[in-house]
Amino acid sequence: MSESGTLLLRIRDAGAVPGGTPRSLRLDRHGAVIGRAPGLDWTLPDPDMYISSRHCEVEYVGGGMYRLVDLSTNGTYLNGAQDRMATAKMLTEGDAFRVGRFDIDVLPGNASAEEEPAPEPAAAPSAGWDAAPAPAEPAPPPPPPPPPAPEPVIEAAPPAPEPVPAPEPAPAPAPIEAAKVEEAWVAPTPVEEPAAPAPVAEPVAGDASWDTIEDTNAVDWNRGFGEESAAPAPAGDVLAQLLKAAGLSRDDVKGGDDATIEAAGLLLRQLVGGLVVMMEARARAKAQMGAQNTIFSRDGNNPIKFAMSPAHALAQMLSPPVSGFMGAERAVEDSYRDLQAHQIATLKAMQGALRATLDRFSPDAIKKRADSKGLIARILPGARASALWEAYEREFGGVAQGSDEAFMDIFAKEFRKAYEAEAAKSAK
Repeated sequence: MSESGTLLLRIRDAGAVPGGTPRSLRLDRHGAVIGRAPGLDWTLPDPDMYISSRHCEVEYVGGGMYRLVDLSTNGTYLNGAQDRMATAKMLTEGDAFRVGRFDIDVLPGNASAEEEPAPEPAAAPSAGWDAAPAPAEPAPPPPPPPPPAPEPVIEAAPPAPEPVPAPEPAPAPAPIEAAKVEEAWVAPTPVEEPAAPAPVAEPVAGDASWDTIEDTNAVDWNRGFGEESAAPAPAGDVLAQLLKAAGLSRDDVKGGDDATIEAAGLLLRQLVGGLVVMMEARARAKAQMGAQNTIFSRDGNNPIKFAMSPAHALAQMLSPPVSGFMGAERAVEDSYRDLQAHQIATLKAMQGALRATLDRFSPDAIKKRADSKGLIARILPGARASALWEAYEREFGGVAQGSDEAFMDIFAKEFRKAYEAEAAKSAK
């Protein structure tokens, strides 16, 4: 992005900024979360509730570069596009993105920034404007504002741990440079077929059935791939070398040489493009759940996770290894393992969230809460059942009113717990 690694985000229309809200945010080699929830790096007020509690995130990926990730329900729009962002995009100076009713410009880190109230109606340019002249109209509408005047800069504090967010549906996919995979990834499930009809199994205890999820979804990474031919491919025979690397022979494919090579290239483009999209979706889900995202380090970075685009990832993996990044084969295997861990963590989080919800509505739990309020003690024994039912109705009404946030708080906690367990297991 810049040699200094700093970046300035500034709301274009000073008149759209409510009093007390910083108009700009400066980033110095760290990211920031933007939304309407209090406690974020940049909180934008929105009484219409169009802006999500955690609307988008600007991530610092190293090397002075930043990328924008959409986390919202209603979308983040980059550079005047009519369609919302479908994948993370790298930010460069001169870019602009829309969050609700705010247009935010991406400026160099040394640009001026200010916090100012909405300007009074302008009749003519004042002596304080030393940039470009103001528009000719005596009172222009808010959208195209006059250029800002230099004022003290509002520095963004380093990011602090964020509260667990409310759920934001994943953004609708849009066409990208590499085609998305049309079929869902399904992990192989090596389950042996019984030789004879199996007897009816005894019901499995609650946690035991969930504990088998990971075992029954174990992946054999070598399953289905033939061994590479021991015989060297003839020099200069591109198709023979390609088939040898894929563990195939000329007898296994029926098309002509040129058609087979072209099909292999298109297939590789689709596979890598789909893998990049899935890893970006995984990163967004982790961010929404408050789980720590992969950070850029000195060595061992996966090019699929940090690529600016699917085409960039494919080009990097087909080129000689770059210092600080994994080789192509290791990067692909690492991505597949991460996706499997993501699926397992999601299923385990669903189990924990559902169990906590059911526990909250258990008869004993409702009775204890009613007893703690002295409700049952003031009622005749014959009216106790009716009183408990009324307590249940009140409890359900309260949960239903804040069901999304309450459920997602529990879900996010279980999700992070499962992710930590999977990460610890992978590190062994």
